[in-house]
Amino acid sequence: MPHSTPAPLTRPVPSRRSFLIGASLASAAAALAACSGSSNERSTSTLKIAYQKTSAFTQLEDLLTKAKDEFEAANSEVTIELVPIEAEQDQYFTKLALMNGSDSTAPDVMYEDSFQVRSDAAAGYLMPIDEYVEAWEDWDQFVDSAKEAGLGDDGKLYGVSMGTDTRGIYFNKQIFAQAGLPEDWQPTNWDEILDAARTIKEQVPDVIPLNIFVAKAGGR
Repeated sequence: MPHSTPAPLTRPVPSRRSFLIGASLASAAAALAACSGSSNERSTSTLKIAYQKTSAFTQLEDLLTKAKDEFEAANSEVTIELVPIEAEQDQYFTKLALMNGSDSTAPDVMYEDSFQVRSDAAAGYLMPIDEYVEAWEDWDQFVDSAKEAGLGDDGKLYGVSMGTDTRGIYFNKQIFAQAGLPEDWQPTNWDEILDAARTIKEQVPDVIPLNIFVAKAGGR
């Protein structure tokens, strides 16, 4: 099943100029939309980027470190401050929400799952970045579904996807046959998947009807 990975997002900021991180860093392999800061407490030359860090999830930090070095080399007047948040998924979302509750702690750029874009945009945490991607030559390389993942309810763009993935569903044709289910089973929604699992549980009670890999690390 299709799934969109977390997207780097921007926070609105009065009294600060805007930056676009990533559009000039083609080799960074990710577009990070930058924002402004608010209040005099925030630096006008430092961009804070908050992201998730776990022992099993280090690739993002490697990517951001590379992007930071390249961006600072090309923009000597700006300093990128990486703010790793060491937490599993649910705890990370909670800590990020707490940071966004104050202008003094809110990041300029944050990494989160695409399903949070609409609510965060509606809450006023994010700044539209349409004008930046329109001038970004690599934006046309994104498929429509990846572009749409960063849209808010108002139709404006608030985030850029760093990637997408696909979740596969495997089923045992022999067990399906025993349960009276079709050999060419092609579900289109979760209700059909759960209905098949219930049928298997009833007709073939000695097998596990549905197995989903879940773990605390995934917040499931």
